Amino acid sequence: MRSLGFIWLLIITLLTIGIAQEYENTAFMGITLSTNEEPPGFKVDNVVRNSPAEIAGLLEGDIITAVNEIPIPSRDSLLAYLKTKSPGNRLKLSLQRCGKELSKYMILGTRDDYQGIMKLGDRTGFPQVPEDIMLDWDRDSTTKLVLNAITEAKLNNEYINMRKVFRKEVENYRGFYTLNAIALPLLEPLSCFASGEWVKTTLSVSTGNPEDIWRGVPFALDADSMLSPAPARDSTIIDLDKVIDGVYAANQLIDKAFIGLTDEQLDEMSDIIPFLLDIFAQTIYIHSDPDEDLVESYNEFINNTRKIDYTSLLRSGFVLTKLYNPVTIKNLLEIQQGEGADEEKDILIDKMVRIGKAVNASGYNVDLMGRLIVSGTGSMTYTEQAAIWIDLGGDDTYLGYCGGTPYTIVDNVNHKYKEGRAGLHIDLAGNDTYIRNTPGSIGSGYCGAGCLIDMEGNDIYRGNRLSQAAAFCGVGILIDHDGDDRYTGDEAVQGFAAFGASLLYDGNGNDLYHGARYAQGVGVPKGLGMLVDATGDDEYVAAFKSPNGYGNEDTWDGWSQGAGIGFRTLAAGGIGLLCDRGGNDRYDAGNFSLACGYFFGMGIFDDLSGDDIVTGNRYTMGSGAHQAVGYFRDHAGNDIYTGHEATNQGGVWDIVSGWFIDDAGDDNYTGANISQGGASQVAMGVFIDMDGKDTYKSDGTSNGEGGATDYHPGDGGKNLGVFIDLGGNKDNYYNAGSARYNNRSIRTGDRNDPQKGDGVFWDK
Repeated sequence: MRSLGFIWLLIITLLTIGIAQEYENTAFMGITLSTNEEPPGFKVDNVVRNSPAEIAGLLEGDIITAVNEIPIPSRDSLLAYLKTKSPGNRLKLSLQRCGKELSKYMILGTRDDYQGIMKLGDRTGFPQVPEDIMLDWDRDSTTKLVLNAITEAKLNNEYINMRKVFRKEVENYRGFYTLNAIALPLLEPLSCFASGEWVKTTLSVSTGNPEDIWRGVPFALDADSMLSPAPARDSTIIDLDKVIDGVYAANQLIDKAFIGLTDEQLDEMSDIIPFLLDIFAQTIYIHSDPDEDLVESYNEFINNTRKIDYTSLLRSGFVLTKLYNPVTIKNLLEIQQGEGADEEKDILIDKMVRIGKAVNASGYNVDLMGRLIVSGTGSMTYTEQAAIWIDLGGDDTYLGYCGGTPYTIVDNVNHKYKEGRAGLHIDLAGNDTYIRNTPGSIGSGYCGAGCLIDMEGNDIYRGNRLSQAAAFCGVGILIDHDGDDRYTGDEAVQGFAAFGASLLYDGNGNDLYHGARYAQGVGVPKGLGMLVDATGDDEYVAAFKSPNGYGNEDTWDGWSQGAGIGFRTLAAGGIGLLCDRGGNDRYDAGNFSLACGYFFGMGIFDDLSGDDIVTGNRYTMGSGAHQAVGYFRDHAGNDIYTGHEATNQGGVWDIVSGWFIDDAGDDNYTGANISQGGASQVAMGVFIDMDGKDTYKSDGTSNGEGGATDYHPGDGGKNLGVFIDLGGNKDNYYNAGSARYNNRSIRTGDRNDPQKGDGVFWDK
């Protein structure tokens, strides 16, 4: 396993020599560098596979002191020098290795040769203008408010030039799975509000039940709309036969979803996911896996996901969410003892039932059978596995699938699905514990569907990876109606989705959500991951285990709590959404969290009420980096927002539209550099506080200001930072050296530095 320092320094590749060259298709070296003080120069932290640097013989740990015998004292000097070079030019690199002086010769390459398969996607019918996606994107009052601020500051031309750079980026990549909701703000940065609100409204996350929410999933994922399949009997009644019919229908839809894949391709897809999860747990750059064969398998895997019928896949989740009804589901209490009863284990029914269709060795269609268990009201510990499990009550502990996708592992690697690809667990009462560490368990879908419905009780959900409403090439659903619950896991948990959709819906109770990374509403390519909590004073934690890769102690990675993430060079990101409807909540998120987008991903955070405490580190609270969208909204309450290090509260970096909106309350904001409507590297950061007596603390390029643009030399675009406070003469500003105070409207910028972006500060 490579060090976490390497993992995060890999990100710096795009912050040093590579990113500035990408947009002009100029010289590319293929190394990650960090500053070295003694001797002065740059340390090679990573060498891109098959790059000019690898061909030249550079190694990790080499210290480059000069290029063509010209000393390299700073990052800017290296960038400036490389801009004078072209692909095919020969460089002499002076370096130190283990204390010895060496020289290496490199032939510069072209970054386009290292873009991966992303550009090969070439999405058919890609929108050219925002009106292709949403005709009335500019008609809402919030967008008009921001546009008025830009117009009053005479920044319209700056906005137009910035928009051109955004559209150039969209055209440059196009590629796999760029969703309309994300393409819209990248074509028109001012449309971030319209897009974010459209996603929330389409999904009914602010008011809807699980069935309502799932009805909007295909629209958010650009799949065809779906109609509810005709019920076999009265839809107001949920009985045992209807439960079995639901699993049967889900399996049939999953079979239809994968019909474009051969059996071999589908088996390979199932078997490669654990390896992909292993590298993803370490880094978002899955193509950096040291095993080249695995990297090729990842490329093939992503290509094969294009063959999935996502409409059918998502319909399987809709079939399962229709079973959620808290009133009619109690009809299951009438189940009587039947076949396979075991009084010692408090099992009322244990039998095989028809859950789908299969093809036998002779090529004939036969019934696919799955195990059904109905357990009673006693408090038991169960190790049994079942495709369908219904428990009528008791404080139980479950160690099986727990409403996950039923499969077995053969030869330590191969995944075999013997009882269909849909699993369902319904528990009607009791303080229950669900424990399972295999991927695709506890209401999760692993190349299939999983659904767990718990009616009441103070429950514990504990899994490792791909658990607790998670999906990978599938759908995952966890619905907990009532109780003070605890959700704990590591990576890809609690509303995580890749190439599919997931929903964790918690109705009532004071809950704890605890994850390490990629948790609590995360969407990666062609994925929509959702966590919706209806009521209660809840705590969300995703800031432990994975140290902050930027070198600062006692801070953590996150990629959680409303995060949309792409596989860089391979596939555009998905949509991650966290919605909390009520309660005094606490959020602790680490890096890249709380409505953060990364590489054509979109993160959405929506808190409807309560006095909340929100803490993040870097790229948090309506933020993002590298062609992405972040949308954060808090509707009410006296809230405390704290951001450490950089890019917080509507602070953005590199072709990002990131918006932070607080509608009401006396709020306290602490941000670091590039925060509270700060923007850098041709990006648009918007901060809006609608009302209240607020306190602002921030550093550097913040409060409606734009920073450097050296990532995009010669493109003519600048940053645009927007800060708006409509609370009147009630606020306190503690931004040292700034001209920010009440009842003041100014155009911000630095006339002495034409490379710095512009912005607007409004306090009215």
